[in-house]
Amino acid sequence: MDRESLYEERFRSLPEWSEAMEEDVVSIGELLELESPEELLEDPRVGLADLDSMYEYEEPTELSEEEFNDIFSLLLAYVSVYLIRKFDGRWVVDSERDSPSYARYLVALPAGRGESEVRIDVGEEVNAYLHELTGRSLLQLVIRLEGKVAL
Repeated sequence: MDRESLYEERFRSLPEWSEAMEEDVVSIGELLELESPEELLEDPRVGLADLDSMYEYEEPTELSEEEFNDIFSLLLAYVSVYLIRKFDGRWVVDSERDSPSYARYLVALPAGRGESEVRIDVGEEVNAYLHELTGRSLLQLVIRLEGKVAL
């Protein structure tokens, strides 16, 4: 599939993508054995400490491709929904053809002081996080991404 077709397909499926990400966050709530897994969707901060310690010492090189992809997908959903909820953001598909993230799903967050919105490729950020040395911090990742939004 060429990049233009990929963009068009992802743009059309944006509502389904957004819904799937929210369903993944509820799945994480179940994984964390929250009394009400939907609580994690309503207030993602609830699971941050548990997820931080859960993946702090995960060794991606010891995981199968399927296991890595599962963890990646869950963290992509969690971090994205966390940012969207905190900053009243939304999912978008990058439409700038010259951008390295063209046709990728990005999180768009309103910037402060009347600046244009901030777009974050959370997938790229989560992938880099998972490839950090053990002792990594999901909390630090979230704080760093929050810092991209000028308040």
